[in-house]
Amino acid sequence: MATIKQGSINPTNKLTGAVVATLAWNVSRVVVSNLFPQYGDVDLWAAALPVYVWAFGYILPDHANVEVQQ
Repeated sequence: MATIKQGSINPTNKLTGAVVATLAWNVSRVVVSNLFPQYGDVDLWAAALPVYVWAFGYILPDHANVEVQQ
């Protein structure tokens, strides 16, 4: 079986992007809920979050941080 050498302890771009996207989504939810309460439906925001994070991760390019040694 091939040995896998992790190049660094840094997370992948897609993982970092998903965390940042979740943070941005929740901050925008709070802002919209405070400024425009009619758009602050918690169920709608909760249901749309996975779609938003998936779309953000899909368009974000990633580079391999693992190299296989044989």
